Amino acid sequence: MFATDSETHVGYLQFRDHVNNSRLNNYQSVMAFDPHKGKELPPFRILDLDDTGVTMQSILKDYNSAVQNLRLISSAAMKHPILKTTVTQNRGQSLIYSVCVQGQR
Repeated sequence: MFATDSETHVGYLQFRDHVNNSRLNNYQSVMAFDPHKGKELPPFRILDLDDTGVTMQSILKDYNSAVQNLRLISSAAMKHPILKTTVTQNRGQSLIYSVCVQGQR
């Protein structure tokens, strides 16, 4: 989700050296990817911040990039496992919403 400027992510978002938003919010899920060199870790992880010992700081010790996310999966997204785009009307304007579902094995 993004703020009203349509550019700033509402949760923590870091891609390598670029930090889009350094503030944590109450979302409890983090998508981490791009492990630091020399670390033998999965290339992609979904982590819960309410698990014991899991913090954004501990995640960033292992991964270069992290995105804080909601832990919800839209029922509309379940109709297509990768991407579901819907168009709705809001005050006469067409708004396009995309839902991307991430998962790990």
